[in-house]
Amino acid sequence: MTAGSPYRPDVDGLRAVAVLAVVVYHVNIAALPGGFVGVDCFFAISGFLIFSLLYRQQQAAGTIDWLAFYARRVTRLLPEACALIAAVMVAGYFILPPLAQDVGPVYVLSYRELVNSGVAATFWVANLYFSVLGVNYFEAGGERQPLVHLWSLGVEEQFYLVVPLMFWLARMLTRESGDWARSATALLAIAFVSSLAIAVGWQSIHAWSAYYALPTRAYEFALGAGAALWTFRRGAALLPAWTSTALALSGATAIVASCVTFRWDTPFPSIWALVPALGSVLVILGCGSGASNTVRTALTVPAVTYLGKISYGWYLWHWPMLVFWREYWLYDVTVWSEAAVVAAALAPAALGYHAVARLRQRSHAAGRPERVLIFGAAGLGATLVSCGVLLLAADAKVLTPDAQLLSARLKDRWIATAQCPKPGPGAPDSWPDCVFGDVRGTTTVVLWGDSHALHWLLALDPLLRDLRMRGLLRAHAGCPPGLARVDDVPERFDACINFGSAVLAEVTDLARREPVFVLLFARWARYLNEEPYSAVDRKRALPGWIPGRQAVEVGLRNIATSLRTTGIPVGIAQPVPEHQYEIPNCLYQLPAGRCTVSWESQRAYMDPAREMISDIAARSGALVLDPKPLLCPDEICPAELDGHVLYFDDDHLSGEGAIYLDDSLRELLASLAALDKANTTPARPRSP
Repeated sequence: MTAGSPYRPDVDGLRAVAVLAVVVYHVNIAALPGGFVGVDCFFAISGFLIFSLLYRQQQAAGTIDWLAFYARRVTRLLPEACALIAAVMVAGYFILPPLAQDVGPVYVLSYRELVNSGVAATFWVANLYFSVLGVNYFEAGGERQPLVHLWSLGVEEQFYLVVPLMFWLARMLTRESGDWARSATALLAIAFVSSLAIAVGWQSIHAWSAYYALPTRAYEFALGAGAALWTFRRGAALLPAWTSTALALSGATAIVASCVTFRWDTPFPSIWALVPALGSVLVILGCGSGASNTVRTALTVPAVTYLGKISYGWYLWHWPMLVFWREYWLYDVTVWSEAAVVAAALAPAALGYHAVARLRQRSHAAGRPERVLIFGAAGLGATLVSCGVLLLAADAKVLTPDAQLLSARLKDRWIATAQCPKPGPGAPDSWPDCVFGDVRGTTTVVLWGDSHALHWLLALDPLLRDLRMRGLLRAHAGCPPGLARVDDVPERFDACINFGSAVLAEVTDLARREPVFVLLFARWARYLNEEPYSAVDRKRALPGWIPGRQAVEVGLRNIATSLRTTGIPVGIAQPVPEHQYEIPNCLYQLPAGRCTVSWESQRAYMDPAREMISDIAARSGALVLDPKPLLCPDEICPAELDGHVLYFDDDHLSGEGAIYLDDSLRELLASLAALDKANTTPARPRSP
């Protein structure tokens, strides 16, 4: 509890529950797919504790010493956070691969990006940084960021800056009404309703930035503050035993239910964050003074309350340790090893808690809050120095010959993508004019697929220029071409299905005016397998990400048949062989010979997709491009071949890898042109 407030062991127990939910979620234990709601429990607890502290001080002294308040916050939060950020900078230097900044947006975190996140976290604006950067907390971009979890500290610190405004407004209103509690209640109600409305609206428009914002989370703090105000207004009156028990059990049920039933694709925070936040408030009210129930008994077990006391430090340390553990071992780690890592994070958490406790005693005894703030500023300065040192050291490391060679081999893959931005899932007239190759060509080649269609662009773009053909990109990441609407397709694929229907209509209309070839390129093997092949994908595999075999197979058969019936030549690419590890990381940490996989090891993963494509092509008359013979000579799939780095992660071709398959692409296009010229399918009437 905070200084000046009676100690509530049940609140520390609730903190323990909240941090344990987050930690279990981060270890990817399936039992708690919604464990991320532990942060929402923390927000409600903070609202209750901070409001309680300030209200007591105002009632006792008639005013609030804001300088002392911020000095306590600095003493409580800053030392451990600064130590963590500095430690992350050091670990990042030794573990992350030294890729140049101009390599482009990669899954691998660059040194400069790590430094930027460290600076943002130092100034308590990590939430704003990750929001602007476009990092989705639930996807690969967030899972590679060692400091992404500090977004919640940014929100909390920004809440501390808003609190004085609320107390000032309440005082202004009290001059009119004469009742401070009534004025504060009105303000909290306005804040709650406004924030909840913002959360619902913002999440529906821009989900990932809504996740990090104070305005979308403020209603959770308001709930906790409202609980504190209600407690003070009741005074010393105790709740009936049955009431406190009902409140505590209802709150505990709400928290557990949200941890167990919420998932990464639950619209959040929106209205759903009310469940864990309100649950936390109910537990706090039900376990208050004089209460005696099962929930309070469980929360006040000494081991549980101690975990709650060190919960802040555990929250800080467990995530970076987990991220670097995965990065060092190329994500080929077990759940048990991850559990051991987060358990080890309890050591710095406990050490930090006891060190800060002594520091708080000294600062409280000295009674000099301005001195605390000066030391806090010095701590921030030292943390920024650690970020600067990493940047200088990293710049030198990136300039080493090996690092330069690795960066040079990878950076070309994004050039064509930047020239040809990926269209969204809207109507065709709202898509970018995503044209490549010979823009004046009279034959259009439509490249239709997902991100695996994008990685062919560096080879296809110059090839179409040479053949005087026009290229048109229609790609939607994570979306196989022509996905069918069947009963078991998750709702999140609705946009993908609509996208496919729109592309099919556009291509059919285009074919009435000019010759059109269609290339259907996608990561077919992943869509047909519940279990990913690569180690990194196994760690970040999410329920509902796979549309299901029937939807993929029926959809591909339908569009291939429909296009060929219309007289449009169709080429389908067999899936690109995949690797266990992300190639940049692997080549940095291991000899090139260790970054290979045998075809036999992935045959069970690849064969269903290969058989599906061969069968559909045979039935529809589509032609097939098979990259496997070139990428896996002698049944071995290397990361490097003839001096070329073939992949920029575990499954996407690099620019060199795509260009290495140039001859196969050229043969496919020649065959499609011959098929069109021979007119072996019904004629296509074309408008002049």
